[in-house]
Amino acid sequence: MNNEIYFHDYLNAKPKEIPLRLSFSPSCREIMGVDLITKIITENKDMFPNYGAAINEIKTGQFLPWQTAGADYYDSWGVLWRTSVNGITGAAVKPSIESWDDFAGFKPPDPELQNGWGKIDWAAIKEKFDKSKKAKMGGLRHGFLFLTLTYIRGYQNLIFDMYDDEPRLAALIDMVYRFNDFSAKRFLSYGTDIVSFPEDLGAQNGPLVTPAAFKKYLKPVYQKLFRPVKEQKKTIYMHSDGLILDLVDDLLEAGVDILNMQDLVNGLDNIKNQIKGRAGIDLDIDRQKITVFGSEKDIDDHIKEAVIKLGDNEKGFGMFYQIYPETPVNNIYAVINAFRKYRNYYQ
Repeated sequence: MNNEIYFHDYLNAKPKEIPLRLSFSPSCREIMGVDLITKIITENKDMFPNYGAAINEIKTGQFLPWQTAGADYYDSWGVLWRTSVNGITGAAVKPSIESWDDFAGFKPPDPELQNGWGKIDWAAIKEKFDKSKKAKMGGLRHGFLFLTLTYIRGYQNLIFDMYDDEPRLAALIDMVYRFNDFSAKRFLSYGTDIVSFPEDLGAQNGPLVTPAAFKKYLKPVYQKLFRPVKEQKKTIYMHSDGLILDLVDDLLEAGVDILNMQDLVNGLDNIKNQIKGRAGIDLDIDRQKITVFGSEKDIDDHIKEAVIKLGDNEKGFGMFYQIYPETPVNNIYAVINAFRKYRNYYQ
């Protein structure tokens, strides 16, 4: 669904139905083919409200520079990116500050001109916001803080910096904070209803940063970034892949209103026990196991279980599913049908 439609439901006290969002990964374009994707969307227009734009994007969209196979790309922070699959963001293969000896002459990008990945057109964003009659969402670059630090320094270097209490790390963190603070406040000045703060804090078996390091180095920055949003009584939307249960309390204490997190790796019962009633839950439906290797019944059962356990969350509940080309076509239809079947479960 269109982000404005989707997130607008979270701003209503009683949405008409469970907010749902379906999208195709750009990587589907080459592997699945435009005709098949168009067929799926066209047959399920009720689940793709802006289906015309979605089809047009599949037919005419270009791969982003950092999602183009075989093409080296330097982002706004001078980090080298490389991918081997069109439509998939690759890996940061060369940090911009491999040695702290390089930090003295390091200059951050200008947030007036850059968004972290590359150029940003603030005038075009403002024009779009001004024309919109629905709820508006402004978002920072995916990986806005912790991941950006890992890109700039390299993951292992950053973890050692935190462990060693490297004195220059505070200055780098402040540099990244100021960049993000400018962008978040610019979105607020344009009248955004929601500010999105996306970055992956978890791996398959636990967080990428220890809870202690998160509390010391990252949580205070989150709180500073969130403060202007809270002061204007706007909504804070946070995304993270991976197992993040050990960080959830700190994220909610920092001010997250809606948390987009993965279902299987965190566990539906854990999400229910730890988050339900405390924050909105935007559940990221599995794309690694059940929807790829399971049966159509497995998929129906899983989505029904998610709705039963989390659907009556007084803070809001929604589901998001992104389709990847390895997913069997029958299973794609199974997810769509289950979404349609259970979206009014609590009405």
